[in-house]
Amino acid sequence: MSRSTISSHPEERIYTVTELTRQVKRRLESEWAALWVEAELANVKRHHSGHVYFSLKDERAQLRGVMFRAKAERLRFDPEDGQRVRVFGSLTVYEPQGTYQIQAVRIEPVGVGELEIAFRQLYARLEREGLFAPERKRPIPAHPETIGVVTSESGAAVRDLVSVIGRRAPHVRLVVRPARVQGPGAAEDIVAAIRELNDWDGADVLIVGRGGGSQEDLWAFNEEIVARAIHGSLTPVISAVGHEVDVTIADFVADLRAPTPSAAAELAAPDRRAARGELETRGRRLARAVSEVLRRRRERVMLLAGSSAFREPLEYVRRAGQDVDRLAERLETSARSSLERSRLRCDGLTGKLSALSPVAILERGYAIVRNADGGVVRASDDVESGDPVHVRLGTGALDCTVERVLVESEEVLPQDG
Repeated sequence: MSRSTISSHPEERIYTVTELTRQVKRRLESEWAALWVEAELANVKRHHSGHVYFSLKDERAQLRGVMFRAKAERLRFDPEDGQRVRVFGSLTVYEPQGTYQIQAVRIEPVGVGELEIAFRQLYARLEREGLFAPERKRPIPAHPETIGVVTSESGAAVRDLVSVIGRRAPHVRLVVRPARVQGPGAAEDIVAAIRELNDWDGADVLIVGRGGGSQEDLWAFNEEIVARAIHGSLTPVISAVGHEVDVTIADFVADLRAPTPSAAAELAAPDRRAARGELETRGRRLARAVSEVLRRRRERVMLLAGSSAFREPLEYVRRAGQDVDRLAERLETSARSSLERSRLRCDGLTGKLSALSPVAILERGYAIVRNADGGVVRASDDVESGDPVHVRLGTGALDCTVERVLVESEEVLPQDG
């Protein structure tokens, strides 16, 4: 198409992308200002800003969506991929990308109610964290002096608690911290009440609850902040929410669950008459146990008193004396035998020593010759003629002078006479 052809229609307007997008946005938003869309959630993402981004899809198409933080904070459940939902909002155009999307005001699950999904999601998350673990639950005091109560001051629950505790245990002090138990701000008020009673530290156990109502009415006890406040309480907590068929997250995280507020009062405060009966029963058991112990000790004493040791004590002394005499005789005999063996061994050793003694050898006619220095003369060439020598005999000794030195071949025996 030539330039002249384009300019031949001056009534035709040429739009910029921005202008066209804004025109589409105005028409789309005016025509689709409020609508419901039912579809499956996909690509759900909760941004750190608090906005929730998602896609709605069916078998043939997808539609982008956004729920801004102000609305997203009011969601009671967490949107997740795969959930089938109904979304109420308006269509709009996201100009930077030229795409249209639904701006959600409400998101409701299809099939299962919003509150039911929220309950299941919170239950699963807290269970994974261990808030429901039996091992972390604390025992409830058997005989509390003060019971703290968190409930509405105008509801039937507080009247039931006062009536039951006053009848069962009038000596127990009841301290009520009034709190809103339904509607906006109820969860925050319940949390504040639990913390105040913990800071006060005057209660032995806390009862947290309210009377019956719809799931919507009881929802404050399904809020995460309430569950964590009960879990973090330093004082043991009994939950008492609704009727027996009602179950809340608070029931699972509490140290003990009571089906009703009246039942909670019965669990927390022991019946005075029952306690008196228990004391009487234990007293009888104690008396029987003491009587049994005394009976056994008495029989033992009688048995000992009738034994021969008490009847004939001198006989035991005489027998003991005889035993001592026998032991003394055995000891004396053993000592004499040991001494005789030692003497014989000593005589034998003495004989051996005598046989090996140099004196005994000298007595047989031998002599020991020493030179002037005291050294033993073992050979004739150890001395010379004229050397003085000392001769040790079997009896006595001689000091002599060597007259002549003879070698072994020259040795001669002295002649008699």
